[in-house]
Amino acid sequence: MNRILYIVFIELLFFALLSCSDHDGDIPSKNEETAEILMPEGIRAGVNYVNDTEVTLVLQAPNKDSVYVVGDFNDWTLLSEYKLKKDGEYFWITLSGLTPRQEYAFQYVVDDSIYIADPYTDKVLDPWNDSDIPSSVYPDLKAYPSGKAEGIVSVLQTGQTAYNWEVRDFVRPSKDQLIIYEVLIRDFTSEHSFNAAKEKIPYLKTLGINAVELMPINEFEGNSSWGYNPSFYFAVDKYYGTKNNLKSFVDECHKQGIAVILDLVLNHSYGQSPFYLLYRDADGNPSADNPWYNQQSNMTNSSLIWGYDFNHESSYTRALVDSIASYWMDQYMVDGFRYDFTKGFSNTIPTDTWANTYDLARIINLKRIASEVWTRKSDAYVIFEHLAETSEESELGSNGIMLWRNMNNAYCQSAMGWNDDSAFTGLYAGTSGMPVGSLVGYMESHDEERTSYKAKTWGDGDIQTDLDVRLDQAAVNVAFFLTVPGPKMIWQFGELAYDIPIDENGRTGEKPVLWSYYDNTYRRGLYDIYSKLAALRSNYPELFSSSASFSWDVAVNNWSDGRFITSVAGDEAMVLVGNFTGTTGNYSVTFPTIGTWYDYISGQKLFVSSTTQTISVASHSFNLFTNFETGQ
Repeated sequence: MNRILYIVFIELLFFALLSCSDHDGDIPSKNEETAEILMPEGIRAGVNYVNDTEVTLVLQAPNKDSVYVVGDFNDWTLLSEYKLKKDGEYFWITLSGLTPRQEYAFQYVVDDSIYIADPYTDKVLDPWNDSDIPSSVYPDLKAYPSGKAEGIVSVLQTGQTAYNWEVRDFVRPSKDQLIIYEVLIRDFTSEHSFNAAKEKIPYLKTLGINAVELMPINEFEGNSSWGYNPSFYFAVDKYYGTKNNLKSFVDECHKQGIAVILDLVLNHSYGQSPFYLLYRDADGNPSADNPWYNQQSNMTNSSLIWGYDFNHESSYTRALVDSIASYWMDQYMVDGFRYDFTKGFSNTIPTDTWANTYDLARIINLKRIASEVWTRKSDAYVIFEHLAETSEESELGSNGIMLWRNMNNAYCQSAMGWNDDSAFTGLYAGTSGMPVGSLVGYMESHDEERTSYKAKTWGDGDIQTDLDVRLDQAAVNVAFFLTVPGPKMIWQFGELAYDIPIDENGRTGEKPVLWSYYDNTYRRGLYDIYSKLAALRSNYPELFSSSASFSWDVAVNNWSDGRFITSVAGDEAMVLVGNFTGTTGNYSVTFPTIGTWYDYISGQKLFVSSTTQTISVASHSFNLFTNFETGQ
């Protein structure tokens, strides 16, 4: 009988030990107090590389009691020696004996039950999406530790070879002269990769842009996305390639004189964020003690609510926001940021449907964010997608911040040949009540319908049915866009009259990548117009500066009698005459001076004997005159 009891005891002990090695096993020594020991100096939250074989991991987790780390280095087993020490609200551990250049996947186990990846990791492994990333985009991607871990895991690697930057002293274009090209890597090349996008930089250089704005490229949920569902703010999304691929893209842009701006989404994040997973209620909402999130959004309009709402009044969120900007400027040499939906950066309950009314709290938060960016890089670009009332945007603009200015409706109307609501006046700071140079104007962005699609679908007369006419009208549109002072933005392939609707395959779904458009003679002609106009801005910046004398007639009532732009800087002058209608126009044009003028596009000379001259302008066309030869 005693022998049978002994055998049963041994079997129970065996299974107990076996269960301890399982991912869901009991925490060893549950009642053991967490050792409170000061962290080594100079380390911060996240992965801190000490040397080629040693790393210190730090997790900031206020009001939590215990943290373990499990990973490849301990076969994903909960062991007492891998329990983190505590220093205030930080938990930390130093791991030694690691193999240089070997990748280790790991997670934290917080208070016995919460499994999370390191929120500051620069690489994650995803059990649901990594298998769909082709090796051509991300070679030798580390396999997910199936059967040992669940959910997203983080990766560390000691002894990494640092990227060798070729450009370390890039001179950023002035804000006033920016021509930004907005890019969604997923839909820019069929390979959806940084490497493939890098091959297109000569195309962008010839186009004449001097900045690229990348839609979110930090890890977001899923693979195919616009990126406005962020999960890990310090990791490059692997669907686009490796972190060194991104660095190489930035480096090549800088070599070609092109700045790189990142789109950051800091109003909200979604359910994979460790900052959310650490503190959530049973109902799935952030808990009241969550240091980073509000329990619910301050927005009352459901169209302005996405994911879980960051609390920008919290010192934790503020520190996170600042560290994100600092990280990308330092590690990836980026030149600035476009902040998504900045109207959400306060806890004020809006008094109007679209949260446009002046909100002092968010003004304070947004100025603080910009100030922290400039403390780290004084000439970095700070752009807000704000779209609030002028009094608030003007205050931000006066602080040196640039604001997105959506002119899609007006330019769609003119692209279709409709004069209703086609006034361009809101594009220019001088006619819209905004500080000089504060508006990043655009005809299209990722978020608006394409002007060429609307022209093809609803255009007036031949605009709808004839590609040549549609492209001519698009050329007049861009002439009255790029000749206006202040920073400008072009949505990818707008220069080729991309005419696939935004709702193709769902609004945020993948769109056809049509580089074949560049081989079409007529579409290539529109590209050339963009390029020539960009060259004029680049070669004669004085005509587009705040000190130039600028005037224009681009209201609805200027439609039939021609639209005009005049700019004078010292002895140089430019006059633009545009005909948006379907018939030839004989327009009375005022020139600043008499003498010989030059058609910038055709090169033909025009002798002006009187400052008031009648000019014949063909339908759907423009003439751009300068009082000096440009060599175009």
